[in-house]
Amino acid sequence: MEITIFLDYTMKRLTTLICLALVAISTFADTKVIEKSAKKAPEWLYSATDGFIVVTVEASNLGDAQQRAIQLVTERIILSVATSVSVSQDNEISSVSTDGSVAEKESFKQVSRMKSANLPFLKGISSSKIKEIYWIKLQDKATKAVHYEYSVMYPYSKAEQLQLVDEFERLDASKNQEYETLKNKLDNIESIEEIKQGILQLNSLKEYFFDNVRLSQVDALTEQYKALYNAITLSGKLSEAGKYEIQMLLNGKPVKVATVPTVTSNCASQIKVVPSGKKFIVTYDAIDCLGDEENFINVQFRINGKRIESKFYFQVDNE
Repeated sequence: MEITIFLDYTMKRLTTLICLALVAISTFADTKVIEKSAKKAPEWLYSATDGFIVVTVEASNLGDAQQRAIQLVTERIILSVATSVSVSQDNEISSVSTDGSVAEKESFKQVSRMKSANLPFLKGISSSKIKEIYWIKLQDKATKAVHYEYSVMYPYSKAEQLQLVDEFERLDASKNQEYETLKNKLDNIESIEEIKQGILQLNSLKEYFFDNVRLSQVDALTEQYKALYNAITLSGKLSEAGKYEIQMLLNGKPVKVATVPTVTSNCASQIKVVPSGKKFIVTYDAIDCLGDEENFINVQFRINGKRIESKFYFQVDNE
């Protein structure tokens, strides 16, 4: 069973092996082997092995070597998933240099973003799953510096790849749907608290999305949600003497707000505020207010660290 780690994997693997052989000839001319993990190099080191990923890294010690090997295995698995799903095309560049360096750079950025996206399937990649290890300890003949060439054979079948692709596509689809839901919600906000919740969800999506297209979309929608705070106003209706109905408006539409406002007055006393659906009923005693003065209640909310307030006037008859 052949694994497609990326396009033309077999050809790239063969090219890599040839390059490794050429590098090895050059390397061994300047270094000497002082220790091996086995007398003979395993066959899997120099041939494409079905059902496995084979990587080779260099490091100054075995601990760092194993860590780098797992990192490289992770990148190979990410590429095998990314090149099999449509989302990887969203970040595709329109021009490629003759040697392919631009495309390779973009692929590297894609892998880095997917690693930082904390995708669930990455948590299952572990050094404990390594099937076989082979290493050689080399010493530079001139400087006497020592380093290791560390190779691992990691199990990764075609069936596992297909399973990861399926899991990734379902997860990615759910994230896309979450974004679309937030986008459609923008003009249908029912409460002020939904603005903050929307921003928090968008921040979470930004941590997940790894392609430029969706990252830009999330940034733009986040700014639109933040701008809603500037579209908040207050309205008030004097329903009867000593009673005001206060509403918070978002783009002119009534919305709920969990925060109870602070209400003061230049003359009224015994002020009470009672929530009632999307309204607040404010009652007060105007016995100390004068008919020939401007009498008002001042309604103040604290929303997202910003003060939103308005004065609502009323008249009294002292006769």
